[in-house]
Amino acid sequence: MQKEEYERRMSDLKSTERNFEERSETLINREKLLKDNEEKHAQRIKESTHALQEAKRVEREHELRMSELHAQSDEVTSQRQLLAEERKILVKGRLESQRCNVSAKSNPQASPAVLYDLTPTKLHCSDLGISASSYTTHVDVVTNPETVLWNHTAEQDQNYLEDEKFFLEALKHTPYSATKS
Repeated sequence: MQKEEYERRMSDLKSTERNFEERSETLINREKLLKDNEEKHAQRIKESTHALQEAKRVEREHELRMSELHAQSDEVTSQRQLLAEERKILVKGRLESQRCNVSAKSNPQASPAVLYDLTPTKLHCSDLGISASSYTTHVDVVTNPETVLWNHTAEQDQNYLEDEKFFLEALKHTPYSATKS
């Protein structure tokens, strides 16, 4: 009987030992799964952190580009306002010229040494770089400074428009990525 009990206990011990081995394997497998999951989780965190940094960089670039475009827009607006003011001055000068033409026809002996009020500064006819002898015989002395002013204003307008055209062409051909730092 002792032998039977001994064998039974041995059998129980072997069975218990197998259970422990199975549990040990199960725990080892679970540990491997947990480590794999932790590595995957760490990789996802790393990727999401990188994506967040990239998104912030793109947002900074976008904000910089938007501020540059806003500044350029403000500059264009102010240049348009200046151009509108110059046009108003030109129209005012033309109206004044027409008024002067009427008065010049009634007084053909006008003196070339008269000061002319030409906005924004007062100019003497000699300041315009034109001597009295350079006037043609068929053009009144009074209208010649206005013609010079018109030509000068037209040249300024032409230069401004050429600059604007160059600026707009440069904007058309400047890629968005050129502002990346």
